[in-house]
Amino acid sequence: MKTSEEKDAETFRKFLTRHCKMFFLMVFMAAVAIAEAIFVFIWITGSTQASGIMPNTIGQCTINYFFIFTINMVLWELAFLGIWLIPAGLVIYYAWYKKLPEKERREYKGGRGHKKDSGALSLLVFLVWLAIVWLDGKWNTPFQDWTLNSWVYTWLTAFLWVLLAVCIFGIVYIGWILSEKNRKCK
Repeated sequence: MKTSEEKDAETFRKFLTRHCKMFFLMVFMAAVAIAEAIFVFIWITGSTQASGIMPNTIGQCTINYFFIFTINMVLWELAFLGIWLIPAGLVIYYAWYKKLPEKERREYKGGRGHKKDSGALSLLVFLVWLAIVWLDGKWNTPFQDWTLNSWVYTWLTAFLWVLLAVCIFGIVYIGWILSEKNRKCK
């Protein structure tokens, strides 16, 4: 009996032998997209400092500066990458992948199992942390004025709020499951 890693390797070998040209086209497109993303990142970083959107030193930065910088970066990356990468991906999907036989498509869908969480909890803690910083009035406080205690306590508070929400949700979910089982038993 084959392990999942051996099955994945075998599936990948079959894919390479059947669709070598398409694989190299995808690798080339990924390399161009990564290079373009890096160049756009460097360009935006330099231009935001030159235009005064971001200060030149990290100590003078605030959450507000990083928020504006991030929005600016995402919009420019979407403008430069999205203009060709999204249509190219759609063309590949509809012109090539959709024309594959159903049996072969099912073979590629099997793939390796992925983690369910994928950082959702970390993102939630970060968003709660941003809300706490904003509510505390530290949104425009330069980082050089933050104390270590203040930094740690805001992160700890954000984590505890998320933990409280998860616990409440878990208790409600367990109560719902138990009530469903009791209804079925009657």
